[in-house]
Amino acid sequence: AKELVADIVVLNDSRNKNLLSRIIGDDRAHLLDVCDRTIFFCQLDNPSVSYDKVIVIAPPLSELEANFALWVERVIRLAQELTISIDLFASNATHERFEKVGLANKLDFNIHFQEIENVDDFFLYFDKKDHGIIVFCGARIGSVSYDLGTESFADKIEKACPNNDTIFIYPGMELDKMNENYNDISSTAINAGVETIQKIGREVGNIFKKSSSKKSK
Repeated sequence: AKELVADIVVLNDSRNKNLLSRIIGDDRAHLLDVCDRTIFFCQLDNPSVSYDKVIVIAPPLSELEANFALWVERVIRLAQELTISIDLFASNATHERFEKVGLANKLDFNIHFQEIENVDDFFLYFDKKDHGIIVFCGARIGSVSYDLGTESFADKIEKACPNNDTIFIYPGMELDKMNENYNDISSTAINAGVETIQKIGREVGNIFKKSSSKKSK
């Protein structure tokens, strides 16, 4: 079995061409079962210049997940690179930690916060005229922030916001037992997925990678 050393896996999960189905013949749930890294499922069908904001939805307690700072930093850098603001729909505790991640990494960003008690509250405030890219932080079964609402929310977003590009993030989680039958399949699918997203969505995909040159300044 091959070991994946990357902290984040970025995959093209376009509505027009389902990469996961083509490569491993299964859905997101399968990859979440066999990969313990933080995964970005990206549906990027529109040019990035069309985004007017980054809309972030995070469930309660997501700030307690071990990889919270990892994905938040990438999202802030995305907004910074595109010179657009962030609309955050989350709990007060998540908002506070979100801001601290930006400050700790010395990132300048504009954020508008709307408190929600659960992820479904997002639809009470969402304007379908918004052309923002929607970023949803999901949760794996067994994680602190997991509940049935977060499990079905990604499907609701796809149905309610068909014209918005989306990034569904599932923070990494230490898995005690991995199915050995899937290890080699997982590494092959992930490697192919990373190469594909670099070719298809390089302008956005590269933002999620750690830039040693920026940190050395």
